[in-house]
Amino acid sequence: KGLVLSTLTKILIVLLTISSIFLCGIVVTYVGSATNYKEKYDDLGSTNASLTSRIGDLTNQVNELKEQKDKDAIANGNRVDALTDEIKQLTTERDKYKIDLGVAQKRIEDNASIVNDNLVTVATNNKMLKDAQIKVTELEALKTNNNKKINELTAAILDKDTILTQNEAEIKRLTEVNTQLQNQLDQYLLKIGKRAPTPGTITPMPGPVEVAPAKNLDLAGVISEVKPSDSLASISKGSADGVKQGMIFHVIRNDKFICDIVIFSTDADQASGYFDLVGEDIPRAGDIVKTNF
Repeated sequence: KGLVLSTLTKILIVLLTISSIFLCGIVVTYVGSATNYKEKYDDLGSTNASLTSRIGDLTNQVNELKEQKDKDAIANGNRVDALTDEIKQLTTERDKYKIDLGVAQKRIEDNASIVNDNLVTVATNNKMLKDAQIKVTELEALKTNNNKKINELTAAILDKDTILTQNEAEIKRLTEVNTQLQNQLDQYLLKIGKRAPTPGTITPMPGPVEVAPAKNLDLAGVISEVKPSDSLASISKGSADGVKQGMIFHVIRNDKFICDIVIFSTDADQASGYFDLVGEDIPRAGDIVKTNF
C-alpha cells in the first residue's frame, strides 16, 4: 500500500511538473506575443484609417464614374439612336444596291450572251473574211489571166479590124460590081419586057429554071430572114431536105396566105427566093412556109 502511494505520488509530481512547465510556456508565450498584438493593433488601426480615406476617395470616384456613366448613357443613347437611324438608312441603301446588283447581274448575263453571240459572229466573219481573201486571190489570178486574154483578144481584134477594113473595102468594091450587074440586069429585063423586082411583085430569075415537083415532097419550114427592100427571103429548108431551084413555097401566117416564094438559090440547110403573088402584107421572119397549102 505504501508502495502504491509512492508511485502515484511520483506520477502526480511528474504531471504537476509537466503542467507547471506548460503553464510557464503559455505565460511566456502570452507575454512575448502581447506586445506583438499591440503593434498589430496599431498597424491595423493605421491601415484602417488609410483604408477609410481610400474608401472615401473611391466613393468619390464611384460617384464621379456614376455621373460620367449617366452622361455616357445619355450620349450613348443618342448615339445608339443616331446609329439606329444610320443602320436603317444603310439597310435601305443596301436593299437598293441589292436590287441594282441584281439588275447589273442580269445585264452582265445578257451581255455575256451577247458577247458569246458576237464571238460566234466574229468567228464566222473571220472565216468569211478568210474565204473572201482566198476568193479575192483567185479573182486576182483570174483577173490577171483575163487581162492577158483581153490583151490577146485586143490584139486579135486589131487584126480583125484590119481584116474588116480590108473586107469593107472588098464589100464596097463588090457592091459597086453588084450595082453594075444590077444595072445590066435591069437593062436586060427592060429589053425582054420585064421590070426589076420591087416590093409587092416578083420577077423570075433570068434564064431557064427547072421547076421541081415540090408538092410531092410536102415540105414545111419557117422564114429565117427577110429583105423587104429587095423582095427576098430565106427559109429554114435547104438542099439536104430536097429543096431545088424553081420550087414554090407558100407563106402562111395564122392560116392566112401571104405570098409565094420562088426559090432561086439553095444551100444544105437553107434556101433563098423572091416574093411572088404578094397581097396586102409581106412576109416576116417566123412565118410558116409550105409546099402544099
